[in-house]
Amino acid sequence: MYGAVGLVFEWQVHEVYHWQIQAKYGQGLPWFGRTLAVTHIKSFAKTGNDEIAESDDKCIAWVKQAKGIDLTIVTYVSSNRQGSKYYDASGWQAIRAHERRRATVYKLGYDEYLAPIQRRGNAALACGTVHGKVPGEAKDALNSWLSDLRAKARDQFRVYNTRQQALIGIENLSWQTRGRRIVGPPATIHQPMPPPPLDIPDCPYFKQAVGS
Repeated sequence: MYGAVGLVFEWQVHEVYHWQIQAKYGQGLPWFGRTLAVTHIKSFAKTGNDEIAESDDKCIAWVKQAKGIDLTIVTYVSSNRQGSKYYDASGWQAIRAHERRRATVYKLGYDEYLAPIQRRGNAALACGTVHGKVPGEAKDALNSWLSDLRAKARDQFRVYNTRQQALIGIENLSWQTRGRRIVGPPATIHQPMPPPPLDIPDCPYFKQAVGS
């Protein structure tokens, strides 16, 4: 979790009864795997406001800071660490590690796509000063650009997360089991891959008249 610079990524882990996980998330799913634990986004919130400064004549503008983005991830895992009819103690550790990989994907995506576009992140400040031809034009353009930047970054975050979570989900097909109990990690483990670089939209540009 970041706090000092205004960036907030939080991973909450709750150990609850297995039947609580099953009742909320496991209906219609297999008897093991995602029915024993789950990790997902709890909240995605924008905080604060975009701050765009202007020159005295309002023909030049620049981003002072952008809105913040708080992302909270939550994991629910069984509170019975010593085992149950679904897993033994080693199986519990393997399930916990599986959910940690899921949380890692969210963190990697946050660091690449969401952290840089908020507050005074390098992407949020990427355009420097923008020169408009008439008062207010540059500020309006930067407001639109920040909205486009957030939309593009969030879409990249979604695509990356969806693909990586799907690959981690394949682990559910190869748990080490004894009878109907998970006793060890999957035969094939997917380690989260680094996300592709953030694609920043082109900055606003207004062609100035010759001699201006």
